[in-house]
Order: sequence, then C-alpha cells, then structure tokens
Amino acid sequence: MRFVKSSLVLLALALVACSSSGDDERMPIGVPPPWVDYCRNLGFTTTDEGGCLFSDGTTCDQILFYQGLCEPEHSNCAQRGGTVTSELVDMGDFTARYAMCTMPGGGRCIDAEFVKTQRCP
Repeated sequence: MRFVKSSLVLLALALVACSSSGDDERMPIGVPPPWVDYCRNLGFTTTDEGGCLFSDGTTCDQILFYQGLCEPEHSNCAQRGGTVTSELVDMGDFTARYAMCTMPGGGRCIDAEFVKTQRCP
C-alpha cells in the first residue's frame, strides 16, 4: 500500500510539473517561433505587438507575413524574382499554412526554408 501511495504522489507531482511548465508542446520555451525568425532573418524588425516592421515603414502581423498573407513584396522569394502565394501544406499528420515561393524557372519551395538554404529547387 505504501508503494501505491508513493507512486500516486510521484505521478501527481509529475502532472503538476508538466502542466505548469509553460511549454507549448509545439515550441519549447526560449525558442522563437518560426515566424519571428523569418522576419528577423530577412533583416526586418519585430515589434512588441507581434508585427514585422519593414524598411519602408509598413508592418504586417508576423504570422500572416510568414504565411504569405500580407506584404509579399518583402518576402525572400519576391526579393529574388519569384512569386509568393499562401498555401496549405500537408505535413502528414497536420496541415500548415506557408508562404510558397515559385521561381521563374519553375522551382517551388516554402519561402522560410528558402531563407535558410538560399535554394529553391
């Protein structure tokens, strides 16, 4: 009986620790979301309100910019002569919305990956 009680106490402590850790199961604490990196890696400034501030003074919500839903002319793709569209991408177990880049030669890629690799096959 003592083993069962101590096991229950340990289980309860583990559940409390997990539920109060503040971690989002998709993004660990301390790691910026990909839309923050996308904005910053393009040389733009992030705002406290969640915007991406562009060099021409305009802003767009970071997530919407990452998804290709606003200010496509500031995207990595457009800066390299490509066209940006917002598309849902099947990731296997889930779908996600990304800014998709189509280059003049026909190469297609997720623009955030294009920023990192500088290649759009």
